[in-house]
Amino acid sequence: MGKSSGLSDRIAFDKSVNISTNSIVGSNSSLRISSSDSNVFHINNYLPNSSSSSAIENANPEKSLSLSSVNYNFYQEPNIPHSNLETAVDWGNVSDRTVSISDTIGFNGNSLDFFRFSVNNRSNINLLLNGFSTDVDFDILDNDGKFIARSTPSITSSESIIRILEAGNYYIKVYPQLPATSTNYNFTLTGINISSIVRPGSKNVNIWRYNKDGRTASPGGTYEGIESNRETVVVIHGWNNNDETPSIYNLAKKASEEGIQVLALDWGSISSANLDWGVVPFKTAQWIAPVARWTKDRLSKLGINPENLSFIGHSLGGYVSSETAYLFNRVKRIVALDPAYPANNYDTDIDTPGTQHPHNFRDVSLKSLAFVVKDGINGLAGDNNRASSADNSFVIDFNRNQKNFLNPVEAHGGVAEIFTDALSRGFMNLTNLNLPNHEKNWYDYNGDKDNFFDRKLNLGQYEGVIYASWVGESGSGKSNWRISGLKQVVDPSGKEEVIWN
Repeated sequence: MGKSSGLSDRIAFDKSVNISTNSIVGSNSSLRISSSDSNVFHINNYLPNSSSSSAIENANPEKSLSLSSVNYNFYQEPNIPHSNLETAVDWGNVSDRTVSISDTIGFNGNSLDFFRFSVNNRSNINLLLNGFSTDVDFDILDNDGKFIARSTPSITSSESIIRILEAGNYYIKVYPQLPATSTNYNFTLTGINISSIVRPGSKNVNIWRYNKDGRTASPGGTYEGIESNRETVVVIHGWNNNDETPSIYNLAKKASEEGIQVLALDWGSISSANLDWGVVPFKTAQWIAPVARWTKDRLSKLGINPENLSFIGHSLGGYVSSETAYLFNRVKRIVALDPAYPANNYDTDIDTPGTQHPHNFRDVSLKSLAFVVKDGINGLAGDNNRASSADNSFVIDFNRNQKNFLNPVEAHGGVAEIFTDALSRGFMNLTNLNLPNHEKNWYDYNGDKDNFFDRKLNLGQYEGVIYASWVGESGSGKSNWRISGLKQVVDPSGKEEVIWN
């Protein structure tokens, strides 16, 4: 049962927006709505749990409102019971919306409160219950009333659930932990859409949460919610791939074993949409900036702090990483895996006149690392020059003699496998990307060490050479390439050492 708010309820919007009245739910009283531009709206005579339109009185009739992406407070009238699924208070669609309520439980014999909500696309749902004087718990139920998740207590006298939910209808059941107790309580639900279009004409782009067994909605994967203000790594695939491409999928799973929050950006609906019929993805590259703007917006709404944010981007995904980092001004780390060639010829923004080139990795991150296939036939897909814009960059030498045939596409994908192998064997970790002691800029595109004249006239751009050996079978879904050594210069005299073997 809820407590009365008087003759009208007040809804405060955090910005001026368009509002549709058919999503408003409440009691038989009127609502007073104030937008940030000082326009006042009154919504009268709407019924609880009704989707019928309501009368809108507005001082400026050209203004309209939409509750789909704004915050509001809702107070349930005390004479409206909501103690079972059939009488649950309907909050409507909560994707990209925050709902806050004040209510009571345990008074007048009621021991259960039910609320109903929906999400129109897969969303990250953050639920917080507090303000109670005796312990109160809550559950999330599916549309059939079946249990999904139970709240966990925190040290701040509150109960919470952070959960990813697929599109559909859900219930919240609130109940006191001990019988015959009563209390007031406050409840806040924030929904953030993590699956939607990035601009007109696109299909949905997705953010997935990963654990060591896989992503959300995969066998063994996690529906654990995305937490704000937590160390977070976002893995981004490239052209003609998605986040379930084996090399990317295995990388995201391995990264999650380090105890950090791992997300994967799946823009495969665009990158695999056959926008390009040639061997260079010029048209696909034009979607980099729209995808990056969507990603930055979603991560910001999820409360991810750029100081705790890192990207691992493969191929064109490296440029989605650097563009998103640029929009944040700067992020903590970027790992670029064989960034796609030719960077200087790509226009990354279909919406902006002129040519917008990818950003240098060191310019948009506090620490950056790049792996790139050495120059030659196997290295046609990667841009060696752009890779060298990272703070540390390494050339990868794939041993072709161990494999009957190696083409540029296989080598390009193999770079992600090499980075996964480095994590698996503890050669580096994502929390700091620390590397063994080495001298900078001693190797060229082919992995050749500078000679005397090179040091005087044409310094190398890379910090070392990683040797890769073939250990698997194509199509196995497992890592087929393994690091057999890292050659680097360890003092100013040019002395070389080989490690990681």
